[in-house]
Parts: sequence; structure tokens; C-alpha cells
Amino acid sequence: MMDIFFCGRCNQSIPVADLEDRTAGFEQGELLCREHFSVSDSVSSTNTGGSSTGQPVRRSGVLVGAFVGLLMLIMAGAGFAGAIFLYEAGTLVLENKTQGTEALDVAMLRDVKAQLRSLDGQRNADLQWTRTTFEGITARLDSMEGALRTLDGSMVFARDTNRKDREELLEAMALDRTEIGGIVGQMDLIVDRLAEIEDRLASGSLVQPPIVDDSGKPATRGPGVVARGNAKKDVDPTSTPPPEEDPPNPLRDQWIRALKSTDPGARFTALVELTGIGGKKAGEAISGLLTDEDPFLRSYAAHSLGRLEAWGTVSRLIDALTDAEVSVRQAVFEALNQITGQRFAFKADAASSDRKKSIRKWREWWKDQPQNQES
Repeated sequence: MMDIFFCGRCNQSIPVADLEDRTAGFEQGELLCREHFSVSDSVSSTNTGGSSTGQPVRRSGVLVGAFVGLLMLIMAGAGFAGAIFLYEAGTLVLENKTQGTEALDVAMLRDVKAQLRSLDGQRNADLQWTRTTFEGITARLDSMEGALRTLDGSMVFARDTNRKDREELLEAMALDRTEIGGIVGQMDLIVDRLAEIEDRLASGSLVQPPIVDDSGKPATRGPGVVARGNAKKDVDPTSTPPPEEDPPNPLRDQWIRALKSTDPGARFTALVELTGIGGKKAGEAISGLLTDEDPFLRSYAAHSLGRLEAWGTVSRLIDALTDAEVSVRQAVFEALNQITGQRFAFKADAASSDRKKSIRKWREWWKDQPQNQES
């Protein structure tokens, strides 16, 4: 790449070749082109028609010396030797001046070359900085491209994961819908069964068998057996009901076996039938449902034990106060109140620590009873 210099007067470009052959150069600290540099130093040469070919100062000096010598001859009438002397003296002075000018031009040329080398070094430094900057930008672009590829992969993974989660959620919702449909169907069966039992109760076709003693005479009912329609009896909490055995009842035994069915609807039907039959064995069998997997059956079993005032199931009812379901705990508490007549403070929806205090009171009371006999 060639550097271009401009004239300080005409602002025209100066070739480096002109600077090297000294047809252009510095004058009074100003860089001049071929035309202005020649005009400044060879005005006499231009007036006489001569051409500036690199030695304008020498030629003009010769002319001036000749002119001075001729003038001295004319004016002073000096001899030829004097004219020769003056000519040589003028020529020597001019030669010395030319040599000084040439030395100055050489120094200026060296200065220009030094400036050129400095500019070339600066250009190389700028090129190196540009190259380094470009490499840094390229590295950053590569890093950003890698990050974009990683982000794209993460987005694809997240999209696939979300699709999989959505499919699993839809499958779970479908299963839940099926289970809900099954529960609704069971509830419909329970409602139909309850309506049927109410009709049988209203028509009198569902009658509890009479209780007789060993002699076949009617026996009085203890607190463990309550006939349908009888009013609630007041229970003396300080007394323990006497034990009482149930008479044989094949229908009751059949419903007790039905409590072990895997069908919740069948277990509920047996629970309702045994509640209607009553008796010690029925109460004991019903108390087994206090740990059933179905919270509805657990709650209804506690309600049935309360209706039967099954004294022999009090211990199991106290244990059922720790049930995980609030509705079951409330039904158990009401059954205990019906059977024992006790009113220990208990809130089914209270904190676990408060419920434990109340349960402890129930257990201490039950432990202090004279006899814990089942009715």
C-alpha cells in the first residue's frame, strides 16, 4: 500500500518518486509539490526558458555570477582576471549554498521516510488490533451460537416433558373419571337400598326378632340392645351393664358374613340390616367396620353403634377417635356420647395435640370403670 502526500499550497498529491529524486520537498517547514518547489527555487531559470531538472539553484547561480562579473567589468573596468575571480567566488558561494540545500533535502527526505515508517508501524498496529478484535467477536459469536443450541435443546426437552406430563395427566383424569363413575354408581345403589329399607320399615316387614330367655319367655332388653322406635335410654356412667347373650339368629349370622364382602355396597347393606336386627353380636360385627377402607362405612358404623348403644364397643370407639377423617371422628364422638352419657370436650377438626388430650380423658375414664364387660 503506497502512502500519498499532498502539497501544502495547491493540495495536490505528491508521488513518493518526486520526493526521492528531490523534485518535490520541504521548504520553510512546508511540503511542496514539483511545480511549487521548482518555482520557488528557480525563478530565474523559468524566466530564461530553462527547465528545472533537479539543479535549478546551480544554474541560476552561474547566471548571477556571470551577470555580476560582466557588470563589474563594465562599471569598474576591471581586468579579465578580476572578472574571473569574481565569477569563481560567486560560483563557489552558490555551490556551497547548493550543497547546504541538498543536505537539507536529504535530512527532510530522511524525516519523511521516518514518518512513513511510523505510519506503517501504526497501520500494522491498527491491523493487529482489528484482527484481535475480530477474533474476539468471532469467539463470542461461537459461544452465543452454542448457548442458542443448548437453549433450543432445553426447549425441545421441556416441550417433550410437558407433552408426556400432559398425557399422563389425561390418563390419570380418565382413571379418576372412571373411579368417580364407579363411586357414583355405588352411591346410587346405596340410595336405592336405603329407599327400599325405608319402605320395609314403613310397611313393618323389617321387624327385629323377639329376644327370649332360656325358658322361652320374653326377656328385658339391656343397654346393648335397642328396639327400633324406642326412645333413648339414660345410661348411668358409673354402672356397667350386665352381660347378655343373643339368641340364635341365622339371618343375623348371614348378614355378619356379608360384612366381609369386597363390595362396599354389599357391606353397607349388611350394616343397615344388622343395625335393624341389633344385639351384642351385631354390635361387635358392626364395630369391625370402624377400620374399613371406606370412610363412609366407618362413619355409618359409628352412627349405628350409637343407635344400638353397644356398650361393649366403647373401647373400639375411643380408638376410632384417632381416625384420619374429620367426619368419622365426629360420628364416633357422637356415638360415645349416646352410649356412655359422657360429655368430654372433643372437637373433630381441632389440632392433633388438642384431640390427643381429649382422647386421653376418654381412655382414663374407661380404665376407671368397675368392670369393662361387653353387653
